Amino acid sequence: MICFAEQIKQHHASTAAIGDGDEVLSVKSILTDVSIDRAQRIVKGIVTTDSPDLDDEVVLPDGLDTSYFPGQVKAVYLNHNYNDLPVGTCRRMFRSGNGYICQTFITRRGIGDDLITAIEDESIRGFSIGFKVLEATAPTPEEQRRYGAAVDTVIRKAKLLEYSIVSMPANPDAIMQLAFKGKIRRSSAIAFGVPDSPERKFFRVSPIRTVMIMEDSL
Repeated sequence: MICFAEQIKQHHASTAAIGDGDEVLSVKSILTDVSIDRAQRIVKGIVTTDSPDLDDEVVLPDGLDTSYFPGQVKAVYLNHNYNDLPVGTCRRMFRSGNGYICQTFITRRGIGDDLITAIEDESIRGFSIGFKVLEATAPTPEEQRRYGAAVDTVIRKAKLLEYSIVSMPANPDAIMQLAFKGKIRRSSAIAFGVPDSPERKFFRVSPIRTVMIMEDSL
């Protein structure tokens, strides 16, 4: 089975979405507790920490260059898919403890509504940073004691290029149930990572209609 990070790397290798020459964008994904302000369409959560990841690497937050993102570019994507429109905009990103916290405005397009629903349902609760490695070395003895013997690389400096909301940590069955119940659109479920098939049918999401009742009709 190919891990999520490797799938994303293959995606960038095939689309040449971001990178210099043959260089491929590196990505790191985490699960996080997400808070949502539906009225303001703001999603808040941790996007990266200095904890060891599934690739046995550590990305040091102190070494992240944020001059490009969110300094200049603020677009937030779904699953690092740059072929589609962004699903949000980074409103704020700041250091907290051993990582970075982001505040993301979610698009008013239909997929944005469905994304908020999926996050509220806890079917999606992952973030992933995309970055260019500038300096990486083996861990020092002190870092080996801190992170454990499994960590073989410490990324000391990197240029942050974007972060994405990712469905990798999501339960596809949970997303499918949201679609079956008519809470999200079929197209959104597919975008979130549910495999499509001609036989699968999802109920269409219908807008909620407000019925006004005149007082003299009661």
